[in-house]
Amino acid sequence: MEEVLLLYRRTADGGRESDPLRLPLRAGKMLITSEVLSSPMPSVYSDAGYEMEIAGFPFPALTVINVSLDGRVIASGVVPLDPVKDASVEGAPVKLRLRREFSAAPFADVFGFAQLEIRFNAQDYSWVLDAFPPPLLVVYPDGPIYENLSRMGSYVCSHYGSFMAIGTRGAAEGEENKGRRLREREADRTRQTDSVRRRLEALRNLLNIFESQFPFFRSNARCKPVDRWESGPVERLREFSARTVNWIVEHPEELTPSAGPRTGIRFGGRNWLPRHTLVRTTARSRNIYEHQVIAGFLKDLEKRVTAEAALFESVLSGVSYGNEASADGRYRSSASAIIKLSARHLEDALAEFEAMKKRIRRACLSYAEALEIRDPKPIWPARATNIFLGIAPYRMLYEAMRAWHREPQLKLAEAEMLFTGFGRSRLYEYFCLFRMIEGIENLGWRFTEAQRCYYQAPGQGVDRAPDANTFLFVPGDGSQDRSIRVFYQPVISAGEHAGENDIGLVRVTNYSLTSETEEAASGRQLQPVANPYYTPDYLIELRVGPRRFWFIADAKYSKLRTVLEEETPSLVWKYLFSIRPSEENGRLEGLWLLCGNESARAEGVPRQRTLSPFVEGAPGLSCGPGFLLEAWDSEGVGQSLLAAIERLSREG
Repeated sequence: MEEVLLLYRRTADGGRESDPLRLPLRAGKMLITSEVLSSPMPSVYSDAGYEMEIAGFPFPALTVINVSLDGRVIASGVVPLDPVKDASVEGAPVKLRLRREFSAAPFADVFGFAQLEIRFNAQDYSWVLDAFPPPLLVVYPDGPIYENLSRMGSYVCSHYGSFMAIGTRGAAEGEENKGRRLREREADRTRQTDSVRRRLEALRNLLNIFESQFPFFRSNARCKPVDRWESGPVERLREFSARTVNWIVEHPEELTPSAGPRTGIRFGGRNWLPRHTLVRTTARSRNIYEHQVIAGFLKDLEKRVTAEAALFESVLSGVSYGNEASADGRYRSSASAIIKLSARHLEDALAEFEAMKKRIRRACLSYAEALEIRDPKPIWPARATNIFLGIAPYRMLYEAMRAWHREPQLKLAEAEMLFTGFGRSRLYEYFCLFRMIEGIENLGWRFTEAQRCYYQAPGQGVDRAPDANTFLFVPGDGSQDRSIRVFYQPVISAGEHAGENDIGLVRVTNYSLTSETEEAASGRQLQPVANPYYTPDYLIELRVGPRRFWFIADAKYSKLRTVLEEETPSLVWKYLFSIRPSEENGRLEGLWLLCGNESARAEGVPRQRTLSPFVEGAPGLSCGPGFLLEAWDSEGVGQSLLAAIERLSREG
């Protein structure tokens, strides 16, 4: 029996649905590819409870089983002993116990695809085995929460490639909107999967070489002498052979009486001479081995690229967007934005392949005509002849053809999607980050660079994520005395690791305000920590001349009221009481909490609420940093943070 994970959806009265969702386990994780999207996918409900079982395993008794979602263990179990045989019962289902925080709805925080990981451990940890079920499409009940998340998801997916790609942005000063267009073109390149991007880049390089060298081959292509027999005046006859006799016999109409009695061919009592006969001449032909290789290569290239374009078309025709996941339409796919982005990538790639096909077709016809190759046939591997190696244009084409044949074949199944699934909190973090970047641009700043810093603070490890986390902006007017940097998930540390990534803030205490002990009267208490560092979601540095102004922001996918009542004490302690500028010319401006839960609007809570009215009302006074809650959601973004940046950038 195969190993499967069984998911039973719980009913309203606490029972289970009769038919479980059967998920076969495999050794490797299944990538969310375009082929996968064109097939039916199992779905789970974000608002439903589930029971989990594993069946069909050959593992010994007392094997520990852990089920993880997004790196967090959500359920556990142990393979039991058979009370009679004192061994495991092979194939008997093992019920997994969900952790308390996931028991009501284990997929409630997943947006997109849920990818579970099953880890089997021997009780003594002598062996470990990982297994993976297929990805699960998470569906949400239709309503305001889904609409809010869906709009955020569409926004994040459409901007991710342009904002998070590491590199410089080359917008020229004074050219309105050029920066945005350049980023969009960069996104067109970066959003392609590695396999597709490499294939297209190899095709561009190859065609550029063939097109640039065509004028040489049209005018100066090498030739070879070729003997050719053709009809010509008898005066051109230099060699009389059996072929000549046969031609004369077959063309008696060419015979005329000879002027002399001893010349010509004696027949019927008279001498005859042909006006024309078959004569051998020497001509120059371009149909040589090297040209056959070149024309055959282009013909084969056209065939291959046509087949690859057809692959994209077939996948696109089968992609299901999964907007409705239930018969009555009450649930909708949270991965619609992800799937649409993937489909758009395929459409963009298909358009580029179609354009390449036209260029290849033109090159194929042009070279075949210029090189006098009527019916090109692929010839590879090709011999490294003296012509290919000794003449520069031939050598360029030969090396280009060799490089192309060394390129790996296009394998769409190996191209993982940009996104699979992520928690709503991470989605909201990206949403606020991208809104922040756009907001700074709208203030007249130019986004010029995105880089990655690998922080070494204790407890952080070495994060090798490929995305940018440091973003640089310069004034649109070209002035050199100001700049803005946005840090995503920076590390504000103490001790030897303070100041990484040129961050001018340090943590000044090793105490943290925690709520781990429920017996504490207030529910919170100060506890010392071994590795004192903080990682706010965002840190913004405004540099005006020698001065540096710092803004801390944290994204909370929650209601304003919930953040105010439950999270304010620890956040104020962390970011206002425990952090100070490390330089004399630095100043901490305050903390902004960005809240994104749509239900705040339904409750009539204001979209902005300041908790430091004295600082807000008298910014010229040295009252210390401010503290403000602000609603940032798919329907609007608060302006207080951006307004503070704009004001200080003018006033300094």
